Amino acid sequence: MRFSSYILLILLVPVMLLGAVEVQTHVSTNQVSLNEPFSYTITVVVQNTDATPKVTLPEFPENLPFKILSEYSPFVQKREYNINGYKTQINQIQFKFQLKPKFEGQHQIPAMDVSVDGKTYRTTPITITVSKETASDGNSAQLKAAFSSEQAMLGYVVTLTYDILLPVQFGIRNVGVQLPIEFISEHFTANLQDWEQLPWKRGSRTINGMPCETFHLELQLIPKHEGNITLPAAVLSCQVPDQQRRRRRGGIPGSFFDDDFADPFGMFGSWRELTVACDELPLEIQPLPTEGRPADFTGIVGQLRAKASISTTEATVGEPILLDLTLSGAPALVNAKLPDLANLPEIAQHFKVSGDDPPLEAEGGVVFQRTLRATTPGDLEIPAIPFSYFDPAAREYRTAATEPIRLKVAAARQITLEDAQGAAPQATTAATDNRPATTIAAQTAGLEPDFPPEELAQNRLAPFLTHRRFLAPALLLAIPPALWLLCALGTLVARRRNATGAERAASGAKGELLKTVARLRNDDPHAAAKFSDALQAFFTARFHLPPGAITYADAEAAALQNGFTTEQITPFQDIFATCEAAQFAGGAFDLEATRNQLKIALKPF
Repeated sequence: MRFSSYILLILLVPVMLLGAVEVQTHVSTNQVSLNEPFSYTITVVVQNTDATPKVTLPEFPENLPFKILSEYSPFVQKREYNINGYKTQINQIQFKFQLKPKFEGQHQIPAMDVSVDGKTYRTTPITITVSKETASDGNSAQLKAAFSSEQAMLGYVVTLTYDILLPVQFGIRNVGVQLPIEFISEHFTANLQDWEQLPWKRGSRTINGMPCETFHLELQLIPKHEGNITLPAAVLSCQVPDQQRRRRRGGIPGSFFDDDFADPFGMFGSWRELTVACDELPLEIQPLPTEGRPADFTGIVGQLRAKASISTTEATVGEPILLDLTLSGAPALVNAKLPDLANLPEIAQHFKVSGDDPPLEAEGGVVFQRTLRATTPGDLEIPAIPFSYFDPAAREYRTAATEPIRLKVAAARQITLEDAQGAAPQATTAATDNRPATTIAAQTAGLEPDFPPEELAQNRLAPFLTHRRFLAPALLLAIPPALWLLCALGTLVARRRNATGAERAASGAKGELLKTVARLRNDDPHAAAKFSDALQAFFTARFHLPPGAITYADAEAAALQNGFTTEQITPFQDIFATCEAAQFAGGAFDLEATRNQLKIALKPF
């Protein structure tokens, strides 16, 4: 049964796309001090190919506000997985640069073009906040906030950034941030779906020789009202060791009476609450100028682009034609308004317009959909439709218009009584029949219910014969999927019936591991430790290992002893190393990337 299922899969599953390419960018931290080095990495991931791709890196612009200290040799890593009989090859190439800022303030590593096997891919720009370093920077927790500019234009995007700095040696725990969400929602429109799942980016840096963890958050805000406002301070709360209380208790470092030894979980009050607030931020929101404002201006601010398309270029009078109007390039287009097309003389002359649906969100913009019906035949044209907007870079009002669309409209043919009843047969038809011509004409017109057998075959079975042509091909196409489904269900039932208790326990351990890591959050400072504990619990249950700390070497030995190959257990090596580096060496921990690595590594298990 298993082999027949595999054969059907080979016959039915389409060929996978080769050479899927993804270009990623990453920095060690988004907040650095002046003259503090940091790393900038460009990662090229190519799937389903054996050959190493040819990558041409971009040239950094001359006015880059960062000095390039060094460029490391490319690091190439190849991995091969066997999933359901298919070999999946992943080639990953990393290009790492060491950069150092030249000036204070907010600067950006721009988007650049990377060539992979002759095709061009665009990197994602990254914002870096550069501050002046002081001697106390690495000695306490910090929370800083900043707007991208002290002035903002009404309806245009302003970036609000929050940066958190946590010294690793302090052993800080239970970290939480209280943001002025109500104030932001009142004065700004945020391009954010859920305030509970903020996109904090985790990193690490070294200040005055001390390792620190960093968290960076960028919010794209659009001002709703003009005037001067002051953003309230955000508050960082955490727990730090109470050093004074420890000294009063006379703890001896390394002995049983040391708080770190006798009270590792802080159950007896060795921790104290610490709160840190950032500065309040003033912001001046400037109104849009009234001079030169068009009468049809609806409040769109930004670099607007407009595009029009129709469902067909050939139609008849009265036939519905779907018109799509796509707007992109400017923020907050969900609130944009479409001009009244029925009031445009060029459209009202030849078309009727229906529909008032709100815009649909699309990638990078919105789409308005309206239905047009031509009222006159001929070679018609849907004229250019204008949209007025304000360009903040040029500080003037401009108009973006769609391209005209030409279409051919044919006249609608009116249905007569003869069309509805059917035309009368010719006189030759009566001559070839024994019955009178009047009787045949009446029967053909549908006025006689008693058709002779030969006419019944011509008039009543023709529609059925037309559909029967497609019956056999449809059955032939449906048979292979039905056979595959039957084989797959049979294989699944056989596996469940023959599964031992150990196999059921292994499946349960795998499911529990995936549920545990799925519940972890990016803003949890202990995500790496929880991830590591869940991974150790999986291998303990999977291979019936004794309780205790399990390293990669223990997991590898147990897997090889149970019949797994080195290639199947090797992907876990990077996962163990990432968790250990984040826990004990102060390294960065990318929860989403590690979670994806785990899903791939668990396939053979």
